[in-house]
Amino acid sequence: MNYRADIDGLRAIAVLAVIAFHFAIGCPGGYVGVDVFFVISGYLITGLLIKDFEDRTFSLKQFWLRRCRRILPAVFAMMIGTMALSYWLFLPYNLMQMAKSAVAQSLFVSNLNFWRDRSYFNQESDWKPLLHTWSLSVEEQFYIVLPIIFLVVLRWKRQWLYPSIFAATLLSFILNCSTIYASPAATFYLLPTRAWELLAGSLLATGAIPNRSRLTLQWLPVIGLLLIFWSVFAYDRHTLFPGAAALAPVVGTMLVIASPLDVATPVQRLLSLSPLVFVGKLSYSLYLWHWPLLSIARYAADGELALTAKIAVLLITIVAAYLSYVWVERPIHSRRWLVSNKKLLLTLGSVWFLISATALYFYLSDGCVFRSQLAVSEAPEIYPLSTIQTIRGGKLPVLGDTGNGRPSFIVWGDSHAAMNMPMINELAEQRKLSGIAAAMSSSPPLPGCENGWNPNLREWNAGVEKIIESENIMHVFLFARWSNYVLGASENDLLHGTTPEQPLVFDDPLMPKTSKVAASVFLRSIRELCQRLTDDGRHVYLIPQIPEQPKNVRKTTFINERTFGVLPADFESTNRSDFNRQQSVTRQTFSNLAAESKFIELIPSERFLFAEDNHSIVKFDNRLLYDDTHHLSIYGTDLAIRPLLEPIFDEIRDSFSSTEQLK
Repeated sequence: MNYRADIDGLRAIAVLAVIAFHFAIGCPGGYVGVDVFFVISGYLITGLLIKDFEDRTFSLKQFWLRRCRRILPAVFAMMIGTMALSYWLFLPYNLMQMAKSAVAQSLFVSNLNFWRDRSYFNQESDWKPLLHTWSLSVEEQFYIVLPIIFLVVLRWKRQWLYPSIFAATLLSFILNCSTIYASPAATFYLLPTRAWELLAGSLLATGAIPNRSRLTLQWLPVIGLLLIFWSVFAYDRHTLFPGAAALAPVVGTMLVIASPLDVATPVQRLLSLSPLVFVGKLSYSLYLWHWPLLSIARYAADGELALTAKIAVLLITIVAAYLSYVWVERPIHSRRWLVSNKKLLLTLGSVWFLISATALYFYLSDGCVFRSQLAVSEAPEIYPLSTIQTIRGGKLPVLGDTGNGRPSFIVWGDSHAAMNMPMINELAEQRKLSGIAAAMSSSPPLPGCENGWNPNLREWNAGVEKIIESENIMHVFLFARWSNYVLGASENDLLHGTTPEQPLVFDDPLMPKTSKVAASVFLRSIRELCQRLTDDGRHVYLIPQIPEQPKNVRKTTFINERTFGVLPADFESTNRSDFNRQQSVTRQTFSNLAAESKFIELIPSERFLFAEDNHSIVKFDNRLLYDDTHHLSIYGTDLAIRPLLEPIFDEIRDSFSSTEQLK
């Protein structure tokens, strides 16, 4: 095919839009640059396939070898760099997640991995350095399927090629529009709903473009470029995409590419300017390197980057992309290096094995926990977070002495209940007590309520209450991240993609999701629950929320160690006045309930978590008290919560023993 400088210029616009979107510098819909790339890829690859068939030189083996030579060397270089940086800076869990995505990319199924994970537009995705490889997998899968279709159709009936591609494009587009509401993540990531964008380029390469007037030739590319720019600036993270919204960048790209070579249009001249062409040639390497560098920098900063940091990352991206282009991409693609296909396959196969084996090692070694003694600890053996299926089965995990028959207590709540279970398990074992662990993530023990974090909350809490009654459990410990269910998401939650109102509890889906409404629902639910439990003579222990921190304690400590102190671990921990203000609604409710009934006890969970300067303690005796921003470590629960619960478990042991003796 004849070289077209304007297509390189179009690539430049696409990659600059994507980079601007990811760096949050003025292009809220810049992600459509990927759609522009899809159309360009479909056009170029289909043109090459047609040329091979016309020259009678087509070979599946040679086609795929050319694709490997073009795509894989630069991808492998980026993956090696990303894995090295991740090993250096990522906590075990995050290193394991990165390793899983590296294995997925090495198998050309990165898009499937991220589809099963979370939304592309969720801000938690900002800390996934290989997230951008989803689009590479879509193209790689397309390159596997398209030549086979060509082989079948062209050897059967040549004139059916265009109708076949048109039909496939239409079917894929209809599927895309019909699934965008029910399955937006699948529509975004998967080939069947994205293929129409690549096939749109194929249509241009296979169909004869009719003769047009000179006026049409001048204005259609202008309209196309305006459509692309309109979607770049008019769309944002909240746009339902791809769906019908993807028509603007796709059709716009088609109108630009459809310009014939023998007529120089203003758009062609613009896109053929040397600076744009140069960026277009670097576009593949720029795309590969910009995201992992930005993602890892955001991870190290534990949040959004300052402007100076963004500029630094952008400069490093340009250098890395240029070196990748000059030393890896261009020499291998042009056969200056690895001239023979045998050498190419041997080298790529060896590098692929190295990447896959290393990624598997990262994953199977639990994220290389040996890298830090202070900031990395092994996961506790007892940390049972249940699911809705657990409660539907009617059997929850057991704590303490499993051979002691009837349970005497239950630990009920969300992940804040689960974080205390290793310590509670020991307390119960030491006293020969048996208990039940009823903890599900994002699930406050507020019967009759719902929230945006857990659609099964009402069913879960009803099931736990039923178990308390059927097992006649007399001691109930209630743990939760209470303030979030009343006040809404914290800044840290927002970084992980939560919307402000998502945690808020409600008992009627039509109610407005506000803190005022959530507070009244919380008050009603906790009061009614305590009333039901105490009416039956049960003891209720209300454990307020611990102080939350503005930074992830374990992460900042780990990164401080790994960077030899260059990135500081020090930050101002939560002070007592802010904590009291945040907890005022829930704490006052708990105090009132405890004052009204001798069966209700308020446990001051923060008692040992504040220093004399009224700032919360995050590290003691060179050990971490926190796992992240709002969960205590095992050491933290031992230091801060165990002393508060020990006398209570002594009382439970004594009362349980007395009851058993009476029987």
